Amino acid sequence: MFDLDRFTADCLAAAAERAAPHAVRDVVARAVEAPEEVLAAIGEPRQASVQTLNRSRRGSRS
Repeated sequence: MFDLDRFTADCLAAAAERAAPHAVRDVVARAVEAPEEVLAAIGEPRQASVQTLNRSRRGSRS
């Protein structure tokens, strides 16, 4: 089952690797192998748009 928090953690960990682009691609590829699980977790789109799933605190000026 797709878990958004786990997906985010896996993406962040992959981004920290030396071969980050490939590592992140692998994380995303695993997630989209089961699109029905992703839809169940984040909901069916109602219109075309960009939905932010995570915004890093790094670089924020808060």
